[in-house]
Amino acid sequence: MSQKSTGSRRRVRRLGVAGLLCGLVALSAPLAGQNPFLGTPAPTLPPLLYVRFAAPSGLRVTFYRGTRAGQTLETPFVVGLRPGYIYRVEIGNIPQHPGLVLNPTLEVRGSLWVPSKMARDNPAQLIFQPEDFAAARAGSVITRIITVERPDEAIPVATQANQPLEFNAPLNRDPLEEAQRHGRPLLIVRMGQRQMSPAELAAEAIPGTVLLPGERVLPAPAAPPWIPWTCAPVADPKLGPYPPSSEICFIDGGDGGQPPGFTPEGQLRGLRPSATVAEYADSQGRRRIAISNQVCICVPRFVVTRGEMAPESNFTRVGAYDTTTAHGHSGFRSWWTTLDLAQREQLDVVASRQRASGTSNSSGTSVIGLIEGLGVVSQAVETGSVASSCPPPEATPPGERPLLLIKWPDRCATAIGEVITFFLKYTNRGGRPITNVAVSDSLTSRLEYVAGSARSDRDSVFTTQPNEAGSLTLRWEINGALPPGQTGIVSFQARVR
Repeated sequence: MSQKSTGSRRRVRRLGVAGLLCGLVALSAPLAGQNPFLGTPAPTLPPLLYVRFAAPSGLRVTFYRGTRAGQTLETPFVVGLRPGYIYRVEIGNIPQHPGLVLNPTLEVRGSLWVPSKMARDNPAQLIFQPEDFAAARAGSVITRIITVERPDEAIPVATQANQPLEFNAPLNRDPLEEAQRHGRPLLIVRMGQRQMSPAELAAEAIPGTVLLPGERVLPAPAAPPWIPWTCAPVADPKLGPYPPSSEICFIDGGDGGQPPGFTPEGQLRGLRPSATVAEYADSQGRRRIAISNQVCICVPRFVVTRGEMAPESNFTRVGAYDTTTAHGHSGFRSWWTTLDLAQREQLDVVASRQRASGTSNSSGTSVIGLIEGLGVVSQAVETGSVASSCPPPEATPPGERPLLLIKWPDRCATAIGEVITFFLKYTNRGGRPITNVAVSDSLTSRLEYVAGSARSDRDSVFTTQPNEAGSLTLRWEINGALPPGQTGIVSFQARVR
């Protein structure tokens, strides 16, 4: 029997009966050329998931790609992995653990539908810590799950590209369930004492699934994706990408899902995080609100969930621990082991989920399109507002509410930790002056205002105050009247968390 067929049998046994049924449904999609759940053609080659391996200096990782000889890389490095496969690699030369060799599995469940350069420049971070190797050597199984965070539930904590958010799953919780609280799992890494020979590693590998550093072209895989996806239309290699705004991009601007209003005293209320509005008084003295367009900022963020499953043991000794007899003397030596009782008390689980920010209603035409690989959503909203991505849209014909507010960033795709400059342009499209213009922008949890960066081309008073998303609400109160046809621009900078 060939090594290739042996590896295939191992994969089938791991699937189980239920998993095999789901896998057969998934594998049938390319044969029919249609997605059985969405009714659309399934993509033949999904984008790669780029993963950066990082660990203590000197760590070496060996990849097998269908041949007996593996290819060894020293951390840190970035590789591209096709989703839908399980990879078995070899880790050696581990600092402080001479002679220790581990064979973790990497289960790639999905990838991000973004331009390839952006995917390479913003890889998922797989960072092995020294305690991971110590725990594996002691018999524990370490699980690391990398998810792409849901933007509407982003944690308001600043991060760096090479230092993602990481959480430890409670001992009595499934790490996968904990990871799904933060977003969609893309990569599951499991590491324990299980070791495999090079021949076994080579038999498990599938050619055409690993893109090593320096390589620009990856041939088609020798076998289709086979990871079962639990018979649900998740973002699987067979089902294509999620909508861009769902997880790859976060939305900024608009009304935040719920139109704001005024209190009886004339104060603005109901300004939700991500909302951008301008309030003013028209020629009749009536208080009005203009809502800006929405912009889509493409900066996916990864979150890591770590779980550890330690072996349980119970050792009982009955009788004397040890007896030593010496000639000339009669001696009895005994040891009494220390009786230890340890109890860990902790919360079962603490869960927090923000409620939905609202429902987006469109009056007019709603258009979804693709521009250079980035998903862009355009939506027409009430008169006095206009929706777009960047760059700013053309002005719409004036209506009863003359103030038009347009928002755009200097770039729609960047990296975590980078700074984006936002511009807000307000225009009086009516035939009479308007007064008491004030522009307010409530930042999302993914944006952190850069202190001192606020600007205005008109005389104004700038203030900030905390909002419910853990960021700030910025406000410019424009002095004087805004004559017909005239405009003003305010701007600020924000760092992407």
